[in-house]
Order: sequence, then structure tokens, then C-alpha cells
Amino acid sequence: MRLPAMMIAMMVATAIPAFPQFHSFMVSGRCDRQSGAGEFKVRLPRETRTPPVIDAPYSAVEHTETVRTLPDGAHLISKSRQEAATWRDSSGRGREEDRGDLRNCNLVLPQIVDPVAGYYYLIDPVNHVAHRVPIVPALPRVRPASVASRPADSTFTSEQLGTKTISGVTVVGTRQTQTFPVGSRFGNDRPVARTYERWDSPHLGITVSEVTSFLDDVTTTELNDLSTAEPDPSLFQIPAGYKIVDETESFTIKVEPGNGINASPKPQ
Repeated sequence: MRLPAMMIAMMVATAIPAFPQFHSFMVSGRCDRQSGAGEFKVRLPRETRTPPVIDAPYSAVEHTETVRTLPDGAHLISKSRQEAATWRDSSGRGREEDRGDLRNCNLVLPQIVDPVAGYYYLIDPVNHVAHRVPIVPALPRVRPASVASRPADSTFTSEQLGTKTISGVTVVGTRQTQTFPVGSRFGNDRPVARTYERWDSPHLGITVSEVTSFLDDVTTTELNDLSTAEPDPSLFQIPAGYKIVDETESFTIKVEPGNGINASPKPQ
């Protein structure tokens, strides 16, 4: 079966964490499963509007799972092959790693944000290069003059779910319901609802769990192995012997055959 072009593009692009802790580099590309050769295009992080969170260290691994209920009551469970590991220290430094096999290899390109030094870093463990970009605060937005908007094709309601504890962390829950009336974009003959249930940690400033329900699908994204202990400081440092390259525009990372990317070390 031939896949649509949009689906192919999604397969070769790096998955983005559902709960990103900072504006990250955007990486797309793939490598050959047999030779290990590959080429990855990298776009620079956007301007940041989020101040660093200090005195709230944590580490976790993000997982996503979708459950589809069939008409006979059976369930199809789809677990993402990609997971995102995150760390943050008390100074607000962050590290993210998108792990998985979506690019036909085990290449991991760690990303570090260091608000103390004022830089983003993308670590290339194959070529031993740390690509560096300065953190640029975004300018205030100027709101355009209001214009008449088209009628909304759905309505929202929201409810507070109170507090509970997940992995020793206090979280606050919110549920939003989006209702599409008859004859909406789906051609539905009766109202259809989509619900979003989200649990946030006010102290850590992160989303810990999110559940989206729509039609027959329920997608759950949550942080596993959540810890509030101070991470190893080496996670936020450039490895010894790496060349630092200052980037001002999009760039390409090339991986030659036989570079041993499947043996790329992963911090624990």
C-alpha cells in the first residue's frame, strides 16, 4: 500500500515531546538501517517567551499510548516507539533526548538549554560537535486590529478536577470538553464531543499527564519515572573533546557509514 506524502513526512521527522520544557531544535531526516549513513536537517529554536524555572529540579521519561475501541468491544493498543527523556536542575538548565527508532537508527541528539550561560545546544555524538545558539527573548507581541471572525464550529466547557498526587508530586486537574454540533466538519448527524483531561504540577511548572478522548480513540501521554531529585550536573555540560560551533541559520548533520551510531551512549 502506498502511503500519502504527508504520512511519509511524519515518519521521517523527529517526534516532538508532548510536554516540551523549552523551545528545541527541529530535526528531520533519516539514516539507512544497514549502513548507518544519514543526513539530518536542523532548524534553530524559536524565540523564547518562557522564563526559566528555578529551584524545581526533576527528571522523567515521557510515554504516549493510544487505545482504540472496536465495535465488538475489542481494543487496539498502540504505544509510541519514541520516548522523550527530560532533566532540569535547580538553576533552570534543561536537557531533552528524543529516543526511539523512527529514523531507522538509534541516533540520539541531546538538546540542552542553559539560561545561566544564555545558550541552546544540540549535541552531535557522531561528529563530536556541540551546535550552539544564543537564547533570544521574544519581543512583545503587537495585537492586530480586531476583525470579524467566522462563527465557531464548536463550543468549549471547562471544569476543575481538584488535586491529587502522581509519583509524589501534587498536581491540579482540568477537563475541557469540545462539542461539535450536528453537521460540523466531520459530517456528523449528532453532536460529537472531544475531551481533554490534563494534570499539571504548579511547583514544577510542567504537565504530568494528559488524556485526550475522541470518537473511539483515547490517547494518554504521561511522565513516568518522575523524580524531583537534583540531576547529575554532567547532563548539562558539553562532553570533553567536543567542538563548539555557533550557528546562525539552519544546518545539516551528516552521518557517514560505519560511524557506530547504534552505540551512541545515553545518560541514565
